[in-house]
Amino acid sequence: MTTPEVLVVGDWHLASVTSAGLLSYGYRVHAWDADAAARSVLAAAGGTAAEPGVRPELRQAREQGRYTVVPDETALAEIVATVELAVVGYDSRTTVDGEMIDTRIAEAVGLLLRLGRGRCPVLLSSQVRAGTCDQLLTSAGEPTDSPLLVHVPENLRLGRALDDFRHPQRVVIGCNADRLPEPVERLAARWDPARVVRVNLVEAELIKHGTNGFLSACIVFANDLGWLARDLGADPFRVLAGVQADPRIGSHAPLRPGQAYAGATLQRDVRALQEAGEPCGRDGLFAAISRANSNHALAPVGYLDRLLDGLAERRICLYGLTYKPNISTLRDSPALRLAGELAAHGCRVTGYDPLADDLPPGDIHRYPTPAEAAAGADCVVLVTAHDGFDKIDFATLQPRRRRLLDLCGAAGRVKASQIGRCTTCGGTEPGGEPLGRVLRSGRHPEPPSDQGWTTRFALVPRRIVAASGRRARSGSPAAGRRSALRGDQPTGPGPWPAGSGATGPDARGAHRRAGSAEDLRLSTYRRPGMPLSQAGEWPVPPGSRRLRR
Repeated sequence: MTTPEVLVVGDWHLASVTSAGLLSYGYRVHAWDADAAARSVLAAAGGTAAEPGVRPELRQAREQGRYTVVPDETALAEIVATVELAVVGYDSRTTVDGEMIDTRIAEAVGLLLRLGRGRCPVLLSSQVRAGTCDQLLTSAGEPTDSPLLVHVPENLRLGRALDDFRHPQRVVIGCNADRLPEPVERLAARWDPARVVRVNLVEAELIKHGTNGFLSACIVFANDLGWLARDLGADPFRVLAGVQADPRIGSHAPLRPGQAYAGATLQRDVRALQEAGEPCGRDGLFAAISRANSNHALAPVGYLDRLLDGLAERRICLYGLTYKPNISTLRDSPALRLAGELAAHGCRVTGYDPLADDLPPGDIHRYPTPAEAAAGADCVVLVTAHDGFDKIDFATLQPRRRRLLDLCGAAGRVKASQIGRCTTCGGTEPGGEPLGRVLRSGRHPEPPSDQGWTTRFALVPRRIVAASGRRARSGSPAAGRRSALRGDQPTGPGPWPAGSGATGPDARGAHRRAGSAEDLRLSTYRRPGMPLSQAGEWPVPPGSRRLRR
């Protein structure tokens, strides 16, 4: 029996996992990327050595001659003429705000359709905007119902991607033709038919958008409901567990309060749905999801500002720098975003993560041990909890202040004797008041230093200023903020710099992106020594620093 051959186009995670998965199915794989440097990486390690199981599969196949890298475009044309299927597996490049900026996918699909000359179908597994596949067929001169382009959007999770490829829980196959090309049918026969969803191209694109949009909504909902629970003195985890107990919702829904979603993948699909909904007036929900997530992602900045009575010259230690537990990827990591904001406010930021890739030059001073990173810190922040973090001996750390701020709800995995007084899930601060009321009053009851660590779960809202605008007296900061939004001159405690915002080292605050329609950005500005409850919030002037989400 002849070994089936496929071409896999791509240079990083998706292409590497796809190659390893197809090799395990018995295919012979040819790898290609238009960039010569990327081809060198593919030849050396298959692209993604950190994903479990990928490096051994590719190394063994290379030694057996079943995995080769196409050396140049001349050889590529020969390979396309011999393989039965070409797979495009680029990891879609996006901005941190979710905007797709990748031209490689369209270029690769167009090239393969041209070289294939109607014989070799193209399977696109990269994530693309709804309507892209139909546009690609039109650009290549193919009819809209052509079977030559099939879209199977990837559904791989970092850390378990190879297993997801081999044993998918769901496979969406989009094709405008009534019947799939035979090579795709043979590949699909390896999957459980009950888990295969057969649709057309644009439906497959929208299913991917909708899946990630729903997951994003769940995360935002859990975080905001969790905050309301905290504000009213309830345990957010028990509240969300009670919601999941309803069989119409179920335990599989990702309803756990903690970090904002990150990694650019979810935000890309939320933004795609928002922009697709603008022409028909159905963008509001998706804009709200994006805005709420941005607010929640930056809440720790305001919380630390209040907790430490200002951030200038404070030392903050971050534990866990990757964007999710037990992986090495730093792309759009919440820890890096948080570090950038803290550094902009005058903090010295240290970090510890035994798994993270090399950090880019920037705001975090990375240390090899948790003790070195925490030495002299005013607060230790648990951002991402890897499995090994439950072995950190907090009793031996020597921070300046024994404070642990838990952003991911994982402090319970640390031994209680090491923390002292743990309030992660209790719903109150040590003084016995709900956390929301403590924040609004500006009071932070602190136990004596000999009582060990003070742990707080930072499920805090973006609007942490005392005057939220609901009942602002005339001349107050909140009233001034409303006047500024109406176009009036800002009022309130001054003097405020000319224009609508402050600049320089004295202008510190937690920025956020406001409504997408007006693209209005707001900032909270504090003068030196000013309590946060007296801070004003004004539109950011043109040219001011803008936050990445």
